[in-house]
Amino acid sequence: MMFGAATCPSIQAIQVLFTAMTLGEKVLVRSGEKVLGEVKGCMAPKYTYGGRGGARRIWERRVPWGMNLLQTPCSDGMDSDVVILNMAGVQLARLPIEDFETVRDLKLLLHQRLHVPPLRQRLVRAEGYGGTAEEAEVTEETSQVPKQISLVVLDYQQDLTVHLLNAAEEGDGQKAQRLLKQLADPNGSEGEGWTPLHIAAINGNVDVCRSLMEALAELTRTNSDGSTALHVAAWSGQLQMMRVLCNARASANAAQNEGWAPLHIASRHGHAHVVQFLLEEARVDADVRVDAGWTASNIALWADHTAVLDILEQYAPRSLWQSWTGFWRHLFRTCRRRAKQGRAVG
Repeated sequence: MMFGAATCPSIQAIQVLFTAMTLGEKVLVRSGEKVLGEVKGCMAPKYTYGGRGGARRIWERRVPWGMNLLQTPCSDGMDSDVVILNMAGVQLARLPIEDFETVRDLKLLLHQRLHVPPLRQRLVRAEGYGGTAEEAEVTEETSQVPKQISLVVLDYQQDLTVHLLNAAEEGDGQKAQRLLKQLADPNGSEGEGWTPLHIAAINGNVDVCRSLMEALAELTRTNSDGSTALHVAAWSGQLQMMRVLCNARASANAAQNEGWAPLHIASRHGHAHVVQFLLEEARVDADVRVDAGWTASNIALWADHTAVLDILEQYAPRSLWQSWTGFWRHLFRTCRRRAKQGRAVG
């Protein structure tokens, strides 16, 4: 859309400019054959036409009868920022608009800055808005992010925790996503600290696990015995689940309350494919010991898992001999300690 600039601006030209800006169209401001500037959406243009003063910045130009040509507040150097306010109008954050492309990206940035999970964020236009409450909300369908946004922090619905745990156990990904959108707590637990991520991991329900991680379920959350989701996945031999968790930066070296890492757990239960993954891809140390002093080789030897021992010997050739000596040394010390305790009681 183009229009000419006369010495004195006409009402028609002002109305065309205002309509074009609200619709997000591109407008070229011309004076004869010379292009003075352009307007696109609500971004501040470089120039507009003026009377004797010549071309001026549009946010400095006001129509004689008091109507501002640009309704959205703009100022030099500040028009590229989005201001986040709380409901009291206090500024919480100022984010350059080039730092995000979607509303989801904006919510992730706010999570990093304010530690509020995206599911609990409701973004609402801060400036005066004549539409309904639904229209005022800033969502993925919003065509243009407003310059000022109010952040409303929503509470998790704790009564949905049991339903989310059931969905994680059943592997119902659609039900899990629906519950998360209804503000079910992705880190909620019922009894002994088992979260939905623990339940999904032990049952190998990868789709539910991914939905929970998108909702920012904590990979480091532990149950009563200190197990993370990766520990319980190792316990049940869920190789694909362990890959997903490790790709999401879950620690393959984290230890339970008694020092048992995923490698020790997989060795105890004979999951050779999991042991291979942990040594080859996750690159854990084969000689790490639990609190009682046993290595993974000690544990596999005690449990008579020869396939696991063969793999461990490839990554720690000397650990097999150390397993024999370490096993008998630990057994001797345990027997001696218990004998002393028995004499003390007697």
